[in-house]
Amino acid sequence: MAAIANAQDARDRIVGELCEEARRRWPGEWRRFRPLPFRFATWVGYDMDGRTDIGWHTSIGFRLAEKADRLARYAAALEAIDTGHPLLDTLRSALLYAQGRAADFAADLSDPAALSQAANRLTADDPAKLLSLGPLFESLQHEAEDAEDGRACRLLTLAAAMRADGLGMGGVHFRVNAKQLHNALRQHLPEREDLDLASKGAISALRDLLAGTQPLRANFAALAIESSTAVRQFLAMAEILKHIDADAPIRMLIAECEQPATVLIALYFARLFGIADQVDVSPLFETESALENGGRLLDALLKEDAYRSYARARGRVAIQTGFSDAGRFLGQIPASLAIERLQGRLAEAMAKNGLSDVAAL
Repeated sequence: MAAIANAQDARDRIVGELCEEARRRWPGEWRRFRPLPFRFATWVGYDMDGRTDIGWHTSIGFRLAEKADRLARYAAALEAIDTGHPLLDTLRSALLYAQGRAADFAADLSDPAALSQAANRLTADDPAKLLSLGPLFESLQHEAEDAEDGRACRLLTLAAAMRADGLGMGGVHFRVNAKQLHNALRQHLPEREDLDLASKGAISALRDLLAGTQPLRANFAALAIESSTAVRQFLAMAEILKHIDADAPIRMLIAECEQPATVLIALYFARLFGIADQVDVSPLFETESALENGGRLLDALLKEDAYRSYARARGRVAIQTGFSDAGRFLGQIPASLAIERLQGRLAEAMAKNGLSDVAAL
């Protein structure tokens, strides 16, 4: 948290200087400037792959602690601009609420009754339960239109921070591995337990599954009894978006991803829990095999109508190349070349499949 806070402060200084430069260059237009040079994210506390010391309630507790820290920093920044600003009451009330819920989830929740009480407090309606900063940063931007230059620049800098970070210290990167997703799917296709996920039959079955998916209503009770690690991740994401921060997108990283079917499985669970519009399913390529065959995987994946419609809705195609692990598997120089080739294959596949109008992340 300290590292991200330092990065946020540095970014605010950059945004402030950009505003000043824009004011000099475009004196009649600069107040409409919306710089967003950096976003930050963390997977600390959200990566349950192979971890026994992180439960789903740990991740919820961490996100609530992030929310409290970020609200405190927003309130301090606004107070430095104007000690009597009317939005300070909103931020301070939300801060006290978030601190209370973070304390609930930082307690010992091994007793089901304690867990139920913490979950009930978080899901209950409360006027201080701030779930979106949209109205706040839009208000600050509107105020900046008529403020004197120095105040306007500071208001726009704070609004930019809110747009970038949302109600947390940064974005969230959850992580599962391919095998966990495969195991979770077999529970949803009991009649096809022996399905070979490398086969065309698997892709066909997943097309049908995606086409017929109706979002389920999930809650903390479902999280508490869910035995599948992968499904728990998606349930945790759904609860974060529903009860902590409704705006900030979440990255879902798939380790050991070597089949296009694996990405479609992740997309199926994102749709099943109603969060596909805010989750970036991101296959990780890090082994020699994954980097060599990743181009073929992306070719096959981007041919799928369900994936293309999802990518257009999100506005991006997301992949990750595990540079440190790739260096360990291949050596740094061969890994750098393999990653560059994979990026080229991604660009070609996007162009070939009509996705040149979305971002490649």
